[in-house]
Amino acid sequence: MANVKITGVKQTLSMIDKKKKKAAKILRNLNHRIENVVRTLIRENFREEATSEGDAWAALSPAYAARKAAAGSNKILVGLGGKGSGGGQLRATAIQSGLQRLMGNTLEVLMDTTKNYAVFIEFGTSKMPARSYFNVAQKDVDSKIVEIVDAFMMRD
Repeated sequence: MANVKITGVKQTLSMIDKKKKKAAKILRNLNHRIENVVRTLIRENFREEATSEGDAWAALSPAYAARKAAAGSNKILVGLGGKGSGGGQLRATAIQSGLQRLMGNTLEVLMDTTKNYAVFIEFGTSKMPARSYFNVAQKDVDSKIVEIVDAFMMRD
């Protein structure tokens, strides 16, 4: 039986470990940037009071619009109390976390909210029209993610 002595394995394994750590850091940074893209697009939906496709949200009922106006608010999805007293909670929690999965050539970015009433706002009810804020236009996400990935590919 012949023995083969391999030298330099320790250095090679160390180099591989460093490369893996660098790749993981780059992916975390990339994930963070992609989550920020989605958060920004969701914020735009709130600011524009429209879906990401540009369709305006349904107007408030006249009675509710009058109550909000009397309380000093004219925003559709901001509570009667205004900022600091309940207003904007849905917007804030709708963008609090992100999870990404890469499956084949599809990247899924799953955003979450802690507000249990969010589903009723997003899809509506029998008495309230849907005001979709959570979904973002695929074309917007695609173009921004391509820009981010291109910038990462240019780095060393």
